[in-house]
Amino acid sequence: MLNPNIMKKYLSWSLSLLIVIGIISCTGSKRLSKKADKLQKAGLTEEAADFYYLSLLRNPKNVDAKIGLKATGSEMINSKLNDFYKAHSIDNSKEAVYRYRDAIELKDKFDPFVKIDIPPYYEEYYQESLTKYLKVRYTEATELVYEEKYEQADVIFKEILVLKPNYEDAQQMATLTTVEPLYQKGVASYDAGKFRSSYNYFDQVLEVDPAYKDAIDLKNMAQDEAMITVAVIPFEDVTSRSSTIGEKVYIATVQALTRSDNPFIKVVDRSNTDKLVSEQRLSLENGGDLIAGELEGAEVIVTGKITSFSKTGGNVQAQKMPGYQAQRIKKVNPDTKKTYTDVIYKKTYYTEYTGSVEIVYTCQVQMIQTETGEVLSTELMNVKKSDAVNFAKYKGDYKDLYSGSFKNAYTPLAVGDKVNTSYREKQTLNQKFTTSKTQLKSTAELQVEASQELSKRIASLVERYNPEI
Repeated sequence: MLNPNIMKKYLSWSLSLLIVIGIISCTGSKRLSKKADKLQKAGLTEEAADFYYLSLLRNPKNVDAKIGLKATGSEMINSKLNDFYKAHSIDNSKEAVYRYRDAIELKDKFDPFVKIDIPPYYEEYYQESLTKYLKVRYTEATELVYEEKYEQADVIFKEILVLKPNYEDAQQMATLTTVEPLYQKGVASYDAGKFRSSYNYFDQVLEVDPAYKDAIDLKNMAQDEAMITVAVIPFEDVTSRSSTIGEKVYIATVQALTRSDNPFIKVVDRSNTDKLVSEQRLSLENGGDLIAGELEGAEVIVTGKITSFSKTGGNVQAQKMPGYQAQRIKKVNPDTKKTYTDVIYKKTYYTEYTGSVEIVYTCQVQMIQTETGEVLSTELMNVKKSDAVNFAKYKGDYKDLYSGSFKNAYTPLAVGDKVNTSYREKQTLNQKFTTSKTQLKSTAELQVEASQELSKRIASLVERYNPEI
């Protein structure tokens, strides 16, 4: 929680900044300085100082603004110092500390433009008040620690470190008040059987203090308890048009889970699952259930079947398209006798190729607990992958070719004929000649893409499973 004085100061400066932003875009340095002068004469010292400061941001050499800021800035700082001295005199150490820091902050803000000196005895008074205040706050914080009110103590220790970074053992105590609540939550979660939560708490502890108590051991213990050993069984493919997708999905899923950064998943080695499959096939057809307890070393198995596959397209079609070949001819103007270039458009044809292909798979995925045969999760996943090509070929130079339309290829330009000479239409046509993509992806390539997407979604299904919820 922020100190109220800091929050008040922050809000005040934020408001001033909003005023500044609204004015700076349309007002010059001189105009701002004149505005500040009027405010100063009206007795609005702080507002005047803001405008003088803004004026100098626009033009650091503005002499009038410097004189004004020196006067108003000194008045503001002296006011803060008077408040500080009053608080110091009556032994109100907290008020004294923060009023002096306000004065120093103003001085630092104005320093790039004007130098405002603070008599050195104020610093001596400040150190006296600071020593008293820190002693009181440190005592309060340590008592809160003894009472195990760590969050409250943490606020105080962090305040102490702002005021004096090397004060006593405040840095170590601040670390303690930060990590001890997390440590205790980790222990409590572990005792309650919430091992994943426990692991995460200890992980946060170790990020702050890698050697805190026995957090590393407890983190490892929580991870061991939370670990789920997963076996991926080869996917069955019941479609008649795709005999390899099941194997592709299986391999990709194993790879995705192996690469997962989830600390609670361990994938069983494939040799173990292959051995199991050779000894016993899982009967998932027609609603069959897993025979429980047969997969040694795995707590959960992931399996499923490819239930449907469809493919559309796959052919590239060629189409004869009307176009115009631009020809540039030099002519002489009969009146001026000057040479100029004229463009005529000759009707022609080019060939445009278009094609697309799309495959769609449906996969039914299940997560099954090996000990009981209980289906922990099931999901029907659909994945679609497609590809398309659109390119063109021309016997001449495509750079002089324009798309268009005409009724008769053997007559000159006539009413109703059209040449598409706009920049956008020409760019669109050029792209069809310059594209390097002229082949559709094969079914096998799309299958690989489909298996990769399916494997990511299956891995996500496994990663989302949390037996502690």
